[in-house]
Amino acid sequence: MKPSRFSQHQIIWILKGVYPGQKVSNACRQHGIGQSTYSQGKSKYGGFETAELQRIKELEANTCWEKMYAD
Repeated sequence: MKPSRFSQHQIIWILKGVYPGQKVSNACRQHGIGQSTYSQGKSKYGGFETAELQRIKELEANTCWEKMYAD
């Protein structure tokens, strides 16, 4: 699978950069992404803040350690 050009934090920052009343096509052009990339990012990270994303990553790392030690 091809790696993403943008990190998760960058995607959230781009999603927050679209102001109410602004066309999505103009925002995508401004950031150099396609509209399909925008819609995929919005479906995946639409309601997230960067702090929430960091917390989720930490929880996933903890469960990985728990599984490793449980075996």
